Parts: sequence; C-alpha cells; structure tokens
Amino acid sequence: MTTENYVYRYYKISISIGPFYSCNDTRVYKIPRLIMPYVIGILYSILTLFLGFWGLGILYRFRGLRNSIEAIHVNLTGGEDITQKVDDHDYDERTNFIYKNILRETSEKIMKKEIEIILEIQDYYLETQLPLYSDENLNFIIINLGKLDIHRIQREELKDIFDGIEIYNKQFEEERYLA
Repeated sequence: MTTENYVYRYYKISISIGPFYSCNDTRVYKIPRLIMPYVIGILYSILTLFLGFWGLGILYRFRGLRNSIEAIHVNLTGGEDITQKVDDHDYDERTNFIYKNILRETSEKIMKKEIEIILEIQDYYLETQLPLYSDENLNFIIINLGKLDIHRIQREELKDIFDGIEIYNKQFEEERYLA
C-alpha cells in the first residue's frame, strides 16, 4: 500500500453553547503508523466534555448529549480510520479491484503501486497479440519488472494477479452487456 507508513483519521467534536449547537468531523490527520492515534482523540474528547453538554436548546438538548457521547467514543477509540479510502483514491478502479481480489498472501507481498506497474506492462503485452496468461506472458512481465529493478515478484504472485484481471474483465463485460 502507498499509505503503509501512515494512517489517515478524523475525529468528532460536539459543541453546544447556549442556543447554538454543532457536531462535526475534524480535518483529516495524517499520522505516522507508529504514533498512537489516541492522543489527538483525547484532546478532542476533552474539548467535547467541556463544550458538548451545556446547550440550552430545548430541541437539541438530548441530541447534543447523544452526539457528545458518540464523539467521545469515536475519539477515544482512535478516530475514524479512512486510510483505505485515501489509498483507493490514489489508484484507478481496475487497480483497486484487482488488489482487493487477489489472495491475502499476495497482497501482503505486493504493493498496489506494483500492481499498477504490472497492469501497465500487461497492457503493453496485449499489443503483441501473443497468448494471454501464458509462460511467454509471465516471462515478458518478469523481464520488464527486472528493467525497473523489481525482482521480488514471483510467478505465483503474477498468476494470482492474472486471476484478478480475469475476474475484473468478466465483471466489466457483464456490466457492459447488461447496460
């Protein structure tokens, strides 16, 4: 994953002062994975404790209490993790689909960026009109990955990616046929 060193999280804050009431999400924080995301959450929880319960509005009094408790719960559990959404936003639909449909063992060894590179090499291979998903296809990809100094991807991972490509192509054909 491109976000393997960071997590992206947002927190909640509930403010109720006099007749004014607000419950919002904070900005998104890019936090190093080694730092506990709870520290930021504690700060927003303290702010919510001081400003979240004291509203005078008749209609929003219980909603303010409920949202304050929800905000404190979310904040003390480390915030809302949106790392996957941020990571998915960086890649096209095909790359995300294939990454989500490969074996877990493969996804632990290969980053999404490498799948994107493999798909570009595969698209270039399609222009040669040689047999798809064959030994020639595997060799072509391995040789081109070597030119990019990517030597750790093995044939088994590539075959798994080929399976993901086939699943994607079948789904894409079905959607086009139904439309």
